[in-house]
Amino acid sequence: VDEVERDALEAIAVEAILDELDPHSMFFSAEELAAMAEPMEGNFEGIGVEFIIQDDTLMVVAVIPGGPSEKAGMRAGDRILSVDSVEISGSDLTNKKVMEWLKGPRNTTVLVGLDRPEGSNDMLLRRDRIPIHSVVASIPLNDQVGYIKVVRFAQNTAQEFEEAMQELDRAGAQSVVVDLRGNGG
Repeated sequence: VDEVERDALEAIAVEAILDELDPHSMFFSAEELAAMAEPMEGNFEGIGVEFIIQDDTLMVVAVIPGGPSEKAGMRAGDRILSVDSVEISGSDLTNKKVMEWLKGPRNTTVLVGLDRPEGSNDMLLRRDRIPIHSVVASIPLNDQVGYIKVVRFAQNTAQEFEEAMQELDRAGAQSVVVDLRGNGG
């Protein structure tokens, strides 16, 4: 009997099954599912930044409050040009690569080279557990109306929302505006 590549056969079978289902059915490998589930679990381990790739360069959009980057003084607008002394800018820069470089086990370190308007410098960061909050604002708008901003739905959203509602109730809110703008669902 000839050897067969089991993974390849399974992939062919799964794709054939999916072709028979509705167009919205998809298959994800265990690795893909784990990567997709991470934002839904409410935390991850890394340096604690939100970023975009702009003009082949990694730019920090926001630092997550309480994370290693905020504690070290990183700020929105910083450009990360190197990770562990390796230059990372260029046309082959992808979100996946950035995640591989910046995320990692808690208490491991990473050296990032920053470019700022006032000059370049290196920053040594110790990775830590980074909370991902769903409810980012909960404030009374006036004596009777409260405001809650929900930026994502995750495992911890219901608990955060309940806590925000209780806080607004204690403040006397009789009605609440729930802001879901920008929430991808």
